Amino acid sequence: MTRPFRPLSRLFWLALLVAFLALQTPSTTALGAPSSEGESVTLAVALERTMKSNPTIQAATWAIREAEGGVTQAGLWPNPELGLEYEDFGLTRPWLTDGDVTISVHQAFPLSNRITAARDAARIRVKRHGVMKELNVLDAVAGLRQEFVVALGARERTVLASQALELAESMRELVLARVEAGDLPESQLDPLDAEVVMARLELDGARRESAIAASRLASWWGDDARAMTVEGTLHQPDQLLASLPDSALPSKSPRVQVYEQMAREARAIRDLEDASATPDLNLGLGYRGISSFDESALVVSFSIPLPLVDRNQGRRDSARAAQRRVEFEAQAGGAEIMRAIFEARQRLEGATQRWQMVHQELRPAMQRSVESARLGFQAGELGTLALLEAKRALMKASRLELEALVEANLAWIRWNKMAGNLDALMSPSIAATQTGVSE
Repeated sequence: MTRPFRPLSRLFWLALLVAFLALQTPSTTALGAPSSEGESVTLAVALERTMKSNPTIQAATWAIREAEGGVTQAGLWPNPELGLEYEDFGLTRPWLTDGDVTISVHQAFPLSNRITAARDAARIRVKRHGVMKELNVLDAVAGLRQEFVVALGARERTVLASQALELAESMRELVLARVEAGDLPESQLDPLDAEVVMARLELDGARRESAIAASRLASWWGDDARAMTVEGTLHQPDQLLASLPDSALPSKSPRVQVYEQMAREARAIRDLEDASATPDLNLGLGYRGISSFDESALVVSFSIPLPLVDRNQGRRDSARAAQRRVEFEAQAGGAEIMRAIFEARQRLEGATQRWQMVHQELRPAMQRSVESARLGFQAGELGTLALLEAKRALMKASRLELEALVEANLAWIRWNKMAGNLDALMSPSIAATQTGVSE
């Protein structure tokens, strides 16, 4: 028996399916395109997420735990050895009851301070990993701030590109009015049309670069790149320069302390290899049962390796060479830090000077030039090319101002990174205390 056809039932299930698909469809903007703005992130939020979830910082934390396990292991004595000997038995006799049995326990006793030296080296290794974590935190925060400055610069370039498009369109409208009035031939619109198209292309490229720069921020706290926007402003170069001391001696910087801990660890390893050149004394204590006399005896033994061939000379020479290598690396690293600090300050001073000249002199002059060209064009004294040249000069001055602003902010971050000023980098304000820098 077949079931009757029910059209209403099928319509019901079809409507339910359509409703389900509608709920699964992502929301769109009013224009019908998916939104690409994404999450809005401030510098404070980005710093908080980086400190909490940065993979490099997390790895450095576990490296400390790993080194702490080495301290425990380095302080342990060698395990005792249990020995069993069965001798003086024959194959034709009841050998299970007719042999001599010796049971003994052997223990190695270090004759040098090898265990103490190993423990000291392991503890220094823990301290080095602790300083390495501080350095990783410093580099992660500085890297995030650099990426944030790049994203802010890309956002400002988008604003400049939008302004350039508006200026190009306004100039085209100005020329179009005179063309329609019969004062100019229609061919005068061609360079303005090209300028508008170029401005639109530049704006599209700036928007894409801004989105890419902002999406890279998520990688600093371990997330995949995704759409987001940045909130904040770039600091003025003169304020950045005023926040730095006249001189820096980054003795408390983790970057310097890492070299110090490496040198200490190299000396500790040298001492460990020197102590390992002395062999351990092996003592044994046991019980021997003598079946032929039905007696038992106490057995004491000792042994010590004769350092005739292996005196650990290769490792000792290697440890001394490693110590010298680390000393020279520390010397080169210290010079590199001071060079980077000097270079960052020079870049900040140069960017500040350029920004002041453009901000206070060049850009206002170009704005006045554009306004004069506009009035001269309306009066019929200047042509279209003069209007375009004035507009291009203004936009070039604006780009120079932004480039100097971005370079100054990056140089300030670089200076504090090399000087070890984590407090300054962690604060969204530039008025942070300059810890780790001696004036």
